[in-house]
Amino acid sequence: MNPLDYGNRILSGKIPAGEYVRLSVARHFEDLKRDWEYYFDEEAGLRPIKFFGVLRHWRGEFYGRRFIPEPWQAWVLYVFYGWKRKSNGKRRFKYLYIEVPRKNGKTTFMAACTLYHMLKDDENAPEVYYAATKERQARLCLDEARKIAQQTPEVYKRLVIRKYEIEYPERNGVARSLGSDSDKQDGLNPSMAILDEVHAHKDFGMFEKLNNAFGARAQPTLMMITTAGQNRSLPCYEYRNMCVEILHGNKKMESILPMIYSLDEEDDWKSEDSWKKVNPSWEILNKDEFYDSANSAVNFVHKEREFKNWRLNIWTDVNEVWMKREEWMACAVEPYSDADLAGLRCWAGADFAETKDLCALALNFKLRNGKTYAKFYFWIPMKKVREKEDVVDYDVWANQRYIRVIPGDAIDHQALAGEVLEILHRYNVEGMTYDKYGIGEATIQVMINDGYPVKKLHPIKQGTTFFQGPIVALEERIGLGEFEHDGSPVMEWNIRNTEVFYDSYGGKKFIKSKAANKIDGSVALVMSIAEEQGSPSLDVGNVYFV
Repeated sequence: MNPLDYGNRILSGKIPAGEYVRLSVARHFEDLKRDWEYYFDEEAGLRPIKFFGVLRHWRGEFYGRRFIPEPWQAWVLYVFYGWKRKSNGKRRFKYLYIEVPRKNGKTTFMAACTLYHMLKDDENAPEVYYAATKERQARLCLDEARKIAQQTPEVYKRLVIRKYEIEYPERNGVARSLGSDSDKQDGLNPSMAILDEVHAHKDFGMFEKLNNAFGARAQPTLMMITTAGQNRSLPCYEYRNMCVEILHGNKKMESILPMIYSLDEEDDWKSEDSWKKVNPSWEILNKDEFYDSANSAVNFVHKEREFKNWRLNIWTDVNEVWMKREEWMACAVEPYSDADLAGLRCWAGADFAETKDLCALALNFKLRNGKTYAKFYFWIPMKKVREKEDVVDYDVWANQRYIRVIPGDAIDHQALAGEVLEILHRYNVEGMTYDKYGIGEATIQVMINDGYPVKKLHPIKQGTTFFQGPIVALEERIGLGEFEHDGSPVMEWNIRNTEVFYDSYGGKKFIKSKAANKIDGSVALVMSIAEEQGSPSLDVGNVYFV
């Protein structure tokens, strides 16, 4: 299949694919329309595909056959190698991140990529490293490349195949395995690195070591390939999150090509349609083995996690996500104007806990038809925008006026208070619930000093006791079609980060799995519902709901 046919069939739905694959494919076609610093060289994109056709398989039912890339593999090669920089003709992409279930030929694919790099990528003294947490694991990919080379006469005659390395004398090239437990990790000058099963890396030390060693290379390549893991606290999941934000357009990193094969939230993991959707090499998989694994997972609970993880690429330690993205975005409407909202009863919720991070204000309006309409405001300090440490690019949203940037290294509570007061005075706000910690109390004090009524301000603690009622009320309104919101992409990102914690009594509150996963907007929204309900404050002092 021509790679363009694959891309078009993904977008048309003729080939079933998850959201992230569709977004990755759409990114290519959208980039083709842009007048910018990159261009697409189709001949360069097709070159590795043709090279793969020279290679021969060395085992199983495909023994001796030419290696014809699966359509998804051809697409990855086409896009990764085809995009170039107008300034110097070098490749646009430096990093490739592939997440795909086991048995889809990922090790063979990576091995073939390295042979192409050594022989056909015009790299002087190519130096390739297969890296993993253990050198023994890294050797699996090296061994695959060795066996393919030995089986392919056109390749074998140009290489020297040794037990623990491959040499390319004509260009002084070499390929070796490297593990975190390897004795020699210094003096590297890689032109290409393969990071295998990235989900198992407890840190990104190997990634950083290889990435930092690329300095002398004109167009280095770092390919990462993995199945989903079982521990989201490890760095792979954070890198994956960054890739997801790139695909959503919230993070601008033109040097990364992500290809994440995953199910969508509404998919039934027990359905064969779902199995085909997430396994791009479905046509050549061992179906008997797959069906046996699936039957075991359906019938035996202890087998379910393994099947989801290895066969369906599901991160099996995922906490309960509060709401599906599709469900949230189904509530989005064209934003109401100030004239539409004038005079409507309104309640506010604010999460101003962090001085150097995101701050959020949610306004909850009671529409004339009885529905709830939520409007969101966000603030971020300039330093956070400038440093680009989070998985999103705040400046994109700032330019679109979805977020306000406050000058300086931290949120100026006086400046924040001034902007919040201006918003509250614009509408018929009956009161505001807020988190008193961080700059919350300081911001509130400025508001009081500027004349905002104390009786309208209510501190609350973010515990299950006080979040349970508002969360349930919000869920009911959404379920009944009685909730609408302004479609803020910042809030949509917050929703995707929001998870639920349950206490031993069944009470619940919002949590996040990592510091970079902001949920301030979700917290502010629930606080606005709490304000509407008049839930009692836990805080000390004389400020209580009335």
